[in-house]
Amino acid sequence: MSELPIKKPLFPEVNIPILEHELSDEVLEKSFSFLDLDFTTLTESDHIELALASKEATEPMVYQLLCNYDWRTRLSGANISAIRDFKGLDVLIGNLLLSNKLVYVGKSYCLALASFDTLYAKNVLSQYLAIHLTQKDCYNDSIDAMCALAYLEPTKVQSLLPQWINFSEDKKLRKLAHAQNHFERCMQHIKDIQELIVY
Repeated sequence: MSELPIKKPLFPEVNIPILEHELSDEVLEKSFSFLDLDFTTLTESDHIELALASKEATEPMVYQLLCNYDWRTRLSGANISAIRDFKGLDVLIGNLLLSNKLVYVGKSYCLALASFDTLYAKNVLSQYLAIHLTQKDCYNDSIDAMCALAYLEPTKVQSLLPQWINFSEDKKLRKLAHAQNHFERCMQHIKDIQELIVY
């Protein structure tokens, strides 16, 4: 099986810690439930299962998932972070979004940052878009970053719309309004799961 493509980072100076040991079977097992999530298709019973499963996750465990150089563990780690609201990981997840080295994970980074709703999350999304919207040949995760920033700061996104129109005019991307609607539904499901977590 061929390796997944590695994206060229636009922020090469971003330093991401890399896990120097293999993840334990216990950590991997606890992360499986969060790998292949389409939040918009979740049922009420899915919410309950994910709420229960997420209680098993700790911030140090999720840190390991995010520092493991594999899109699957990073995807799981970002999804758990969004559900558990692990705000202490906002800088790491923001740097992972900026470094942009692995495919499939960007949307989950954006969901996590939107869930955190920290000043850093808003700033890193703005920083990401300030660069990516000037790169006409670079699809990356710009639409998800636009949706996350719109969720957190609608007025900020309004000021970026001219750049977005120029960036997206020659691309077969989903319409921004449709993507925002989908993103907001994902965030509502995340909130619904969070309400079921009893500590």
